[in-house]
Amino acid sequence: MSQAQPGKQHVQHCHDAELLCGLDRYLRAITEPDNIRVCRYALTRDIDTALSRARLADLRARVGDIVAPKDVPDNDNRIVYHDRCAAPLAARVGERVGCEVKHCGFFWYPYRGFSGWHTNSNLAGERIYLVWSQEAGRSFFRYRDPQSRKIITHWHPSGWEIIRFGVVAERQFWHCVGSYTNRVSIGFRVLDSIAAKRL
Repeated sequence: MSQAQPGKQHVQHCHDAELLCGLDRYLRAITEPDNIRVCRYALTRDIDTALSRARLADLRARVGDIVAPKDVPDNDNRIVYHDRCAAPLAARVGERVGCEVKHCGFFWYPYRGFSGWHTNSNLAGERIYLVWSQEAGRSFFRYRDPQSRKIITHWHPSGWEIIRFGVVAERQFWHCVGSYTNRVSIGFRVLDSIAAKRL
């Protein structure tokens, strides 16, 4: 594994078989109502408008920076689970990247679920998401490249995948998530980007 470049924004999609092995047991957490911390999901919300280029332009002009999707009305359409459901994975992820990581979210995106445009600019550094999609090509991670300003959409394969990206405080990294199937993501924040290895 090569070292990540600190301070540089990048998006990496990868498949680390050792890390992803056995993760299906975490999918059982979404079947237990007691595990739900917050439910912001409503089938009637318009995913296509919420995650469009026009919506991003409107939010940037009207609101400015959006640290988290929930900071803006109708910008968060997912189910959030208690940290206890996936926190034990932090040690395993940290071992694979070679430094300490902190669990930062366990989310279920049912059909038409989404996490609207936001930047995470309050906590610079790298993020690692373990993402499961029930169907290939039916859920995605979308972002605005800070250099080219192009909107890039990465459609997930079925099963598990790793998404890793950097957040640099002085350059907003706008991104969002959408799903037309069942999608689960378990997030981690890398606490030492300099020491972290790429997967």
